[in-house]
Amino acid sequence: MTKELAMKMGFLNINFESYDASVEDWSSYVESLESYFVVNGIEDKMKVPTILSLMGATTYKLLKNLATPNIPSELTYQDIVKLLSEHLNPKPLEMTERFRFYKRKQFEGESIANYCAELQNLSIHCNFGNNLCTMLRDKLVMGLKNENIQKKLLAEDKLTYEKAKSIAFAMESAQRDVCEIQNQMVSIKRLHSSQDKTIKKDFSKFKKSEPTKKFDKSRKCYRCDSTQHLAHECKHKNTQCRNCLKNGHFAKVCRSKRNETVKQIESCSETVPVNSVKSPRHARDKILLEIFVEGNKCLFELDTGAAISCMNVNEFKKLCPDVAIKPTSIIQP
Repeated sequence: MTKELAMKMGFLNINFESYDASVEDWSSYVESLESYFVVNGIEDKMKVPTILSLMGATTYKLLKNLATPNIPSELTYQDIVKLLSEHLNPKPLEMTERFRFYKRKQFEGESIANYCAELQNLSIHCNFGNNLCTMLRDKLVMGLKNENIQKKLLAEDKLTYEKAKSIAFAMESAQRDVCEIQNQMVSIKRLHSSQDKTIKKDFSKFKKSEPTKKFDKSRKCYRCDSTQHLAHECKHKNTQCRNCLKNGHFAKVCRSKRNETVKQIESCSETVPVNSVKSPRHARDKILLEIFVEGNKCLFELDTGAAISCMNVNEFKKLCPDVAIKPTSIIQP
């Protein structure tokens, strides 16, 4: 229908599209068209020319073929709607429509509201009559994906279709809100974790770029006597001192002085060269001990001034050929 014709017929300036089967079915188009008639105050005698003008060339050609030998303008409005309805929307088989209705379940990710709308649409040609609400209620409960909502509805007494929808919508909305809150909390935790990593990374870069500190050589590490670091940075925190046998320092910086035996030397008129040392005879006697090494009796000389007793490696291999020699932290540089 042209704009000029619409103005002459007293129609409101409302754009009404021609019928397109790929967009909507014929029954929906007729419902919209009748609303258009009401809005524009179109009387019954003007409905035929109006629908013929609005339906479009493709639909008019189809109507003309269906109306042969009559022409479309000679038909009543009801005849036009009926002819096109029987051709475009043939009445579906009741059993087929009920099969589709019973088979329908809520899809993964589909809202309950959309599921209910689809059930109501599928029930149109099922001819349930007075049992329609009961069938919709039963199919809603049976087809739900969420088992918690399903159990809640099954426990309800005197459950109607409207009540079932109300409960299901409320529970779905509450669960959706909880999920959103949890997702926000996870996002916040991830953000904090990312910020912490960034701070640590930046701090690490700062430490690497920081110039090497020059230590005051007058300040030494009391653990190893190094001038390159202080005691809290020393790697010998657990190293055993071979002097006092305590952990945390080398023998060369040990503060525990060894007990020295001071003996009174008897006066002697004998002349002794200045480059020689003599001691009383009893001090030159060796102290020998028999010690078992891996089941073998060995004779050891006791050195009272030594912290440890040693054995020649060749002698050790003869006595203990199957024992492996391993490094030790007792002997320090």
